[in-house]
Amino acid sequence: MIDISDCLFKSVSSYSAGEGEVSIVGPRMLVRLRSSRFLDCGSFGDGGALFAGSLSQLTESVVFDIEQSHFVECKSDRGQGGAVFVKSPRLANVTIKNGDFVLTSASGYGGALTFVIPKSAMNLANKDFQGGAENFITIESSRFVNSTTFAPGGAILSMR
Repeated sequence: MIDISDCLFKSVSSYSAGEGEVSIVGPRMLVRLRSSRFLDCGSFGDGGALFAGSLSQLTESVVFDIEQSHFVECKSDRGQGGAVFVKSPRLANVTIKNGDFVLTSASGYGGALTFVIPKSAMNLANKDFQGGAENFITIESSRFVNSTTFAPGGAILSMR
C-alpha cells in the first residue's frame, strides 16, 4: 500500500520520464491520497500530477482513493489526464471524494482525469473476466473548474 497524506507538491515536473510527478507502477496496487495539494505540476506523458497503473497485462488490481485533495494548474503537455491518469488491464476501483481540480489541462483525453480499463479486460456486463468483480469509478462532492483538453473529456474521460 502507498499512503500519501498531508503533502504539498509544488512546481514539480516530470519532463524526461514521461509520466506524472508521482508515478506508481506495479502488479497490485492500493493507493490512498489524503489531504494533499498538487500545485503547478506537469508532465510530457500521462497524468500531470499522478500516474497510477500498470504497463503489463499481469496486473491483478488497482485500488485508488483520493480524498480532500487539491489539484491546481496541473497539466499533461503531450498526454492524457491533466491531473490524474489511472490505468489497469484488470480490476479497478477508483474513489474520489471532496477533490478540487482547478485549471487542469491535457493535450490528449481528460482535462482533469483519465481512467483506462481496456475493453479486453471486461465483458458486456461490466464484469472482470478473471474473478467476476465489478470495476467502479466513484466521484462525489468534488469540483472541476476550468479543465480543458484538445480531445474528448474536458474534465473526465473513462475509456474501456
